[in-house]
Amino acid sequence: MNELIQRYIYDVIRRLPNEERTQIHDELYWQIQDMLPSNASIEDINIVLNNMGSPAKLAEKYRAHSRYMISPAIYDTHNKTLWTVTLVLSIVIAFLVLAFKLFDVSTDPTFMNILGAILLSLLLGSILGFFISFTIVTISFYIYENSNKNHQSKKWTTADLPAIQEVKGYSFTKSSRMRGLIVTIILGGLTFLFVASLYQYVGWYENGQNIYPLFDSQVMHTYLPLVLLIAGIAVTLACLKFLATKWNRWLVFVNFVYHILLMIVTLSFINQPNTFSTAFKEQMAQNFNINMFDMLSYWDRGIFIVSVIFVLLAIISVAVNIWQYMQNQRQALMQEFCIKNKFNPVNDKTRMEGNNGN
Repeated sequence: MNELIQRYIYDVIRRLPNEERTQIHDELYWQIQDMLPSNASIEDINIVLNNMGSPAKLAEKYRAHSRYMISPAIYDTHNKTLWTVTLVLSIVIAFLVLAFKLFDVSTDPTFMNILGAILLSLLLGSILGFFISFTIVTISFYIYENSNKNHQSKKWTTADLPAIQEVKGYSFTKSSRMRGLIVTIILGGLTFLFVASLYQYVGWYENGQNIYPLFDSQVMHTYLPLVLLIAGIAVTLACLKFLATKWNRWLVFVNFVYHILLMIVTLSFINQPNTFSTAFKEQMAQNFNINMFDMLSYWDRGIFIVSVIFVLLAIISVAVNIWQYMQNQRQALMQEFCIKNKFNPVNDKTRMEGNNGN
């Protein structure tokens, strides 16, 4: 098959659902062949494809359900913009909700109250962020598309066809896998050593002696098995990444479990009433010349802010990994289709060389 015809068919089918691609590929191929003369030249192919028109508009005609506000020509751009704006707005709204809840929870900073405030802010942030961004982005794209229908400044030609790119997805490089495994083992070991014994060296020092330790030894020993469990899961996840090349369902599942356990244990630990010693807090209040009530209020608010930031970062990390997995699955289907129909991937260097040769 001629490369130009391949690129045209590719540009049409990449905009369509996977289950429709094979049938439409065959239909398009034979339709183009019927329109071409025998021993067709490049000029003949250009004329036929230019007469067929934009692949985006042709894909719109082939779709089984063709009623929509956003056409396939800008559908991918719309989706990318929508999810980007949704993520940003959700984070902003979540922080705004937390800012209002912060003072309410600070009067009774129990673990359940803090967890409830975090979940409420995340829920409101995600719901409001999605609906606001969906409304703004969709209406903006709808207005843009319809306003340009009567102001087409450039007619589509075969020069606008994209190259058939090799589908790689979001893969782990060999160096990043090795680096991730080494860093995870080192951090896991240091965290375990800290909870097991090194915590004793953190505190308020006078004359070279730690007279007011920051952490309570009984609480640290209680959390030691949980820290060992989380470190083991982290190393297991790093080993799975080392063996795999891309995100798969098992990696996503283990990563989700790891972040959930890490979030629960960390929030429980830093919000535990006895984790940080009272003697250390009293010494801080005395050193900064404030009363103990204000000191505890500032301390609780600081813990609350750290908890919120930690939870948001964990959720963003899991969401990004799931999105990468879904993109890999979608691109894998496209790669399988290209291999089945013998579409030849063309990188930018090869395309430039081909253009220069012409």
